[in-house]
Amino acid sequence: MNDRTKIDWVSEDHFDNVLGSDIIGHCDQFDSLGKCLLKLHIVIPIAPGDLSWRGLLKSEQLQGMNSSIILSVSDEAGASEKRLYERMSSQGYLVVTGPKGRGRQLNLATKQIRGGYLWFLHSDSQLPENAIELVQNIIRERKDGLHFFDLKFVDEGEQRMAINEAGVLFRSRLLKIPFGDQGFLIKTKTFKALGSYSESTSYGEDHLLVWACHQAGVPVKPIGASIRTSARKYVSKGWLRTTLQHLYLTGRQASPELATYLRKKWKVCN
Repeated sequence: MNDRTKIDWVSEDHFDNVLGSDIIGHCDQFDSLGKCLLKLHIVIPIAPGDLSWRGLLKSEQLQGMNSSIILSVSDEAGASEKRLYERMSSQGYLVVTGPKGRGRQLNLATKQIRGGYLWFLHSDSQLPENAIELVQNIIRERKDGLHFFDLKFVDEGEQRMAINEAGVLFRSRLLKIPFGDQGFLIKTKTFKALGSYSESTSYGEDHLLVWACHQAGVPVKPIGASIRTSARKYVSKGWLRTTLQHLYLTGRQASPELATYLRKKWKVCN
């Protein structure tokens, strides 16, 4: 991992006082005006009790990135977790803590970022070997849009996950509706112009961001490689139950968004 300037554990209450308007997270490259030159900011939301992010941070792909890495955690974390986060902050990671809620955690983590790209990764993500090259190419070419990876599930004894993988491919490639576990990569200015993540929903803030892209005319593009993620939820809660629940919740949330999208298209055509 690159050497980084230490920044202490930051709570929501004094977040603005710790970070300057142009510098976010740990930065080892500055211009003559003191502005951070990093072009990539990696944001990893962490739920209470989740320790899978440790494997992600140790991955060669992530350690090879010239980026800031922001761990966004809930203030409901236990004492042992807080000690672990304090240790991570001493190693140069920025740990931002605030009220529970993925949308709010993600927005808090990006609050003071002013430029470059944001790469949102789930804590149990396993990156492809060429992740560095693919992400750097997008940044180098200054590509706009919401970029996403395809999704594969780690084999955890549930053979029917191949069906879900095919469903994800159909949903994200053909319908252009990827979900957050597919590693969204987006320009900071585009993300904020879209209104960032919704904080008013109890689920699907990533889904709503994708619909915001469609309604604003922001292209949704595949990166061309796969992220692997855990299938433990399907194993522990049951494959059929979990799959049907996801389909129901996605459909319920998508219906009003699709209606809004079609109304806008209708107005343009008329």
